[in-house]
Amino acid sequence: MTLMRWKLKKNRNIHINLAKNIKNRLKRDNLLKEIIETITEKDNIYIVGGFIRDILLNKETRDVDFLYDGNLLDLLREIATNIQGSYRYNTRFMTGTLELKGRTFDFATTRCEKYPKPGVLPVVKYCPLERDFKRRDFTINAIVWDIKNSKIIDPLGGVEDILSGILRITYEKSFIDDPTRMVRGVRFAGKYLFNIDKKTVRCYNTALKKDSLSTISASRLKRELDLIFMERSFENISLLIEKIGLFKCSSKKFTHIYPYLNENNIPQFNRDYFIMSCIDDSNVKRAYPREWDRLNRMSKLNEEGLFNVYKRFGDTALLLYLLFKGKSGITSINILKKIRKFDRMKVGGIIKKFKPKLPKYRYVETINKIANMYLEGKLKSENDIKIYINRMEV
Repeated sequence: MTLMRWKLKKNRNIHINLAKNIKNRLKRDNLLKEIIETITEKDNIYIVGGFIRDILLNKETRDVDFLYDGNLLDLLREIATNIQGSYRYNTRFMTGTLELKGRTFDFATTRCEKYPKPGVLPVVKYCPLERDFKRRDFTINAIVWDIKNSKIIDPLGGVEDILSGILRITYEKSFIDDPTRMVRGVRFAGKYLFNIDKKTVRCYNTALKKDSLSTISASRLKRELDLIFMERSFENISLLIEKIGLFKCSSKKFTHIYPYLNENNIPQFNRDYFIMSCIDDSNVKRAYPREWDRLNRMSKLNEEGLFNVYKRFGDTALLLYLLFKGKSGITSINILKKIRKFDRMKVGGIIKKFKPKLPKYRYVETINKIANMYLEGKLKSENDIKIYINRMEV
């Protein structure tokens, strides 16, 4: 069997298995099943995007988007009448929603988008399905399920990209036209542990050089940040933000980001983690105005005082201290996590147990020394610390 024939057979098998999984998932969802039964005989109605992606990744999802190559307003009216639901239609963007028993389903017309200038909302017009694929953000979201014919349509290779763990944009100007996709991309890559392909990385770099994020509104950026802070894989996403340098080139956006982080009841650690992933020296004072005055005092401390800084000044101050010592944002966060773990070990109590007559100045010195050894990996557990203290000369 030639390589080409083997690949075609492999892809056919993948599509057959995916089709079975989609059918099974549709049967399990009673509300979705009710909608499908209403429209199953109609041509050109599809399920698109996240629903297909999550089935391939073996993840549960209630996020269902319908796509219709036809008059969407008439379709929404017909479905709402048949299943006693309600609907809304947006004439400008040719989209709609269907409300059924407290659940919302999104609908859209197959359409093309034209951006009058970078970062603004697009002007849309009807186009056939074949052209709709090219306007989407990533190939992993450009896969559709043909409801009537029960088949997958995947012209951009999204199925293969999902199975290979690759994030790929659908066209070269994607990030320039809509920079929110840059934020969405790191969220997807961090959430699903995908690699960003080389062409997409180049497009990130091009958009960052043009400071494209500064062209979108604060409200659109905040919506993307909301989704990032809701993710369980928040730390993976932050690592990617730092690696790509997503916000470092967009100082204008920090004017919006910092108030957002302070106003939305985000846990302090998550707030610091996020800021450390995108901060540069010019933004430190704006990010941490209250801690700024402490930096002069902290700058006089040496490296052996990390635990001391943490105990005296707290999490945020330690992060700033490490940042000004030349550590990267995420490295600083990881050191803080280790320091926190070290603190929970109650090392002071262990010292008092094994060396009760240790002078006070030696007591603080010993804790700092042990903390450094723990950070360097020379002491890896509480038991290692106990053995070290027990053997230590007074």
